[in-house]
Amino acid sequence: MLFLQQSNTQEVLCVLESAIKLHQIMPFVGCASTGKTWLLTYLATQFWKLERKIEHLPPRIVYAELYKPRGSQGANDVASPVARVAFSELTLGLAQISRQYDSRSVHEARLWYKKDRWESADKQFTLLFPFVCDELNRLNIDALIIDNAEYLDLFTIARLRQMREFLKHRLALILCARIEKPQELNPTLAESLPKVFDSLEIERPQELAPLKPEEVMRPVLLGVMADQKLTFSSDLSRDTIGKMREQFYQDTQGDWKSIAVRQRRMRSLFGDSNGKVRYLGQEEWEQIMGKPLLPKS
Repeated sequence: MLFLQQSNTQEVLCVLESAIKLHQIMPFVGCASTGKTWLLTYLATQFWKLERKIEHLPPRIVYAELYKPRGSQGANDVASPVARVAFSELTLGLAQISRQYDSRSVHEARLWYKKDRWESADKQFTLLFPFVCDELNRLNIDALIIDNAEYLDLFTIARLRQMREFLKHRLALILCARIEKPQELNPTLAESLPKVFDSLEIERPQELAPLKPEEVMRPVLLGVMADQKLTFSSDLSRDTIGKMREQFYQDTQGDWKSIAVRQRRMRSLFGDSNGKVRYLGQEEWEQIMGKPLLPKS
């Protein structure tokens, strides 16, 4: 997944980095398609090596992406459907850390890493929850990143608090949620977190800003091209390049999923660069965009 610095990503990464190191609870919000998942995936993986030059012993971060549960709450259920989703996804993230740091025999001895992640296995939650707590402690996990945190309910947030208490608060929680408009609070986090955590434990929410048109047309487009070792052909006029930039913005609107589609088309069309720079002409551009070049407005 390609990550490009843009908008206020540097500021956001610095704040989230500090939250991880200080084991804080940090709400992280942004409108749809602003690249929150791209940034969090980068923070959990390449950020420490590429930007902080930490080759060995980077923070151990578990990333979990929530989704809306398919089941409903039963009268005698041990856990809420959201909690079953959340802890199944946390187990998946822990398994990735275990594969990286444990021997094969140690990893395979933990049977939960082999189980199917069924939401309906309600009665298993009484075993799954302590397993996750023990693995967080055993693997020295520094932070949990929970994406789509707008799905969290009070039961699940209370279990997250229990985990932090079990680990003597040596666990950062980065809770990422969608907002409808810039500079809004996510209602789930704003209303639920203070009901479970002491308000003094919760840091000020950090927001990822939407891309501006000029960012999409210049640094983002150039970054996507550079990732594929592409540059504009010398045959293209300044006016044609301007049309290409404008079309890129008009078709993607700064939506990172749409931008990623064009990146994949570039890779498919040009193949592996083998370190060589390739040239992007109008014909290739129109194949990538899936339409003729627009007249400049």
